[in-house]
Amino acid sequence: VQVNITTPGSYQISTDSVNGVRFSGSGTFPSTGIQNVTLTGDGTPLNMGLQNFSVTFGTSTCGFPITFQPAVAASGDYFPLSLNSNWNYDLVGGTSADGITFKVINYGPTFGAETYQTIQQSQTQTNNITDSLYYRKPGGDYYEYVDFSKVFGFDQSVTSEFIFLKDNVSATTTWNSPTIAGTIGGVAVSGYAQMTLLAQAVAVTSIPGFNFPDVIEVQYQYFITGNPSPILTQQRWFARNQGEIYFSSNNGTINSVYEVSTYEVF
Repeated sequence: VQVNITTPGSYQISTDSVNGVRFSGSGTFPSTGIQNVTLTGDGTPLNMGLQNFSVTFGTSTCGFPITFQPAVAASGDYFPLSLNSNWNYDLVGGTSADGITFKVINYGPTFGAETYQTIQQSQTQTNNITDSLYYRKPGGDYYEYVDFSKVFGFDQSVTSEFIFLKDNVSATTTWNSPTIAGTIGGVAVSGYAQMTLLAQAVAVTSIPGFNFPDVIEVQYQYFITGNPSPILTQQRWFARNQGEIYFSSNNGTINSVYEVSTYEVF
């Protein structure tokens, strides 16, 4: 919505609740003049079709229409890769500048004999692209094609795919990536990732504003061969038909946690 600010200061703008949905936004206007404000939706639509919303700010009121589309049939997919699907994540304990956005884009590269779908990573606040991530899913195994030098600190790029998620196994199941070989400081080393499915079909209500009834939780530990302690431990949570809702990373010094804040699956 566009507003004309005559006095700087804090604001709260919201709509009425229509069709089970409400939009709102808050913050601070540092200066006067025309400003654009993004209102974030909350709720679950009850019916399809055209609905009219009223926006209130101070003593001013305006309106806008939204056409709700028919519900999309559930796919049973824990990591949707449908075009333009997107997820915004907030760093727990961080600021808005730390937000990350993942979006499925129309680019399907081929590595080896396999074709992958691409998720573009960017900073939510600035839209600056920071990385590209590559995935494919044959059956109940979900593959990611990565440069393992980002994890192990190899002198050179070492790329490979590994199964980062299984939706067809029971809790406590463990599996490993292929062995990854490279050099660190000119010394030959090898490593691997070990995945453990911690929980399956669990309800997650700990993320503010959400209730996910069917979630798979996976732990990732990255080992240098011969060293019993992982150099990095991660957790990723995947909600049925919604995608990745949580991920954390702990290298023994820094522990970062991201939770989904908004998302769209097409």
